Amino acid sequence: MKVLIDCFGTPFFLSHGGAHTQVVSTADGLRECGAEVEYSRWWDGKQSADLIHSFGVPNRTYIEFATAKGIPVVNTTLFTATCNRSPLQLSLQGAMVSALLGIPSFPPWGAIRSQLMWSCFKACDLSIVGLEAEADVLKKVYGVPRSKIWVIPLGLQNTFLEAGHGARDNDELITTGTITERKRSIELARLAISAKVPIRFVGKPYDVNSQYWRDFSALIDGQYVRYTSHTESVGEMIELLQHSRGYVLASDYENWCLSAHEPSPAACRSSSLTSAGAVNFLAIKRNTGCRATPNMAVSH
Repeated sequence: MKVLIDCFGTPFFLSHGGAHTQVVSTADGLRECGAEVEYSRWWDGKQSADLIHSFGVPNRTYIEFATAKGIPVVNTTLFTATCNRSPLQLSLQGAMVSALLGIPSFPPWGAIRSQLMWSCFKACDLSIVGLEAEADVLKKVYGVPRSKIWVIPLGLQNTFLEAGHGARDNDELITTGTITERKRSIELARLAISAKVPIRFVGKPYDVNSQYWRDFSALIDGQYVRYTSHTESVGEMIELLQHSRGYVLASDYENWCLSAHEPSPAACRSSSLTSAGAVNFLAIKRNTGCRATPNMAVSH
């Protein structure tokens, strides 16, 4: 079988993150299963496929053209923010989507509705997500039948799973991820200084010229706020984790969260609360290391 992988969204060279890892790991996994895998070449009219796996939802025209050629479209979309909403919020959002899509296509609404992606999820042949919480989003908000949803849990590289516990001989906690508002990097840095608990931040900003990065970098003191730029080396990341005192994450929201799972087998005894709806705020207590408040992730 030949699987064509297509992506809809910001190119990875412009915006790094966990989505990149998911796409590349999926392609590698499919190859290990014996599938022939190619990335979409939009300029190549001779490219062919038995199946398209899209990351990020394609538009209706895309799906209709693929269907006309007999090519099934499988979709994976990360509902990181949406799956952290309450059941009531999801129900209200679903009612709104259903009501708006039910309005007849009179001008100008018909043109506006054609630009919305809401109906595209149901039009795909299959949706693959990593969490039941994301399956709930597809069902409750976009009306996708459960029979057209597969939940395939995300996983870790064997390198992390087989790393084992480290010496944990540093005095610092560690946090990984892009230095950005959603990760609450500045708030976490200020908490580290206030509580006098050293935290090493491993990651890079989207934009080194942004005000957020300038404000964060001003807090780096080498004592309580320590910084290591993003590393592509799995071995280096494992070494950092194995020597750390523990792991913290203070994001506004996460879903499965690769960053919070990597420390558990590689370095830390984990008491992680990173699944949907779990991560919002962090408190650090000086004498006990880390203390979980309702919506936080901590490994220690």
